Amino acid sequence: MRRYDLNIKKKIVPLAIILIALALLLYVLFIFFAGPKISPNKLLTEAIQNTVSSKTFHYRMEIKTSRQSFLSVIEGERISPDRIHIKGNMFNTPVEFIQIGSQAYMKDIWTDKWIALKSNSLGQTSMLIEELGPVNFLSYGSLLDVHYAGTEKINGKKMSVIEFNPQLVGSFSGQKYQGYHCKIWVDQKERLVGQVVLNAALKDSDLPAVTLNIWGFGQTVSINPPSADYLLNPS
Repeated sequence: MRRYDLNIKKKIVPLAIILIALALLLYVLFIFFAGPKISPNKLLTEAIQNTVSSKTFHYRMEIKTSRQSFLSVIEGERISPDRIHIKGNMFNTPVEFIQIGSQAYMKDIWTDKWIALKSNSLGQTSMLIEELGPVNFLSYGSLLDVHYAGTEKINGKKMSVIEFNPQLVGSFSGQKYQGYHCKIWVDQKERLVGQVVLNAALKDSDLPAVTLNIWGFGQTVSINPPSADYLLNPS
């Protein structure tokens, strides 16, 4: 009788272990595929607000034509609320800007020194810096057809992908920049934007495509005006 009981136990224990392992696996799969319980509208709104209000971050932006040739490739860092450093290429021309409050500086490509921009040329440069800034591509007047589109890893982090049709309200809100479809990758835990991709909603459109990557939230960033030794026009 005892030998019979032992045989039953020998069969039941491995079976119980297998059942427990299967239950744990099903639970993990449910958590992974169920996605966030928060609505996509709410998650998107929170992530944009947290990203824009972050004290510091780094970013990289690519703007391509419909034929996949580069118009701009920009890298930069931002210190909230009004310090930004931008470096990259526009139309195959190297550019570098620093803006601190209402004062902007542009690097001269011939001398490698900085030009402190005067008020008569500051307006257009400030608009350009704003257009190349990441906040410009996170400013939406309305969000249509917002929905989840799965999960993906960006910079080693699992992120929710949210798709929608936006109405841009930043410097790119002119008539020729309407008609975009947007995908945003959101860090579910931190509620921060990791990537933005803007593509023309219509396949035959000649609208440029924009890819924006953002990382390094809250990291130490230093953006200071150039010293007098590196200015072409020191005051």
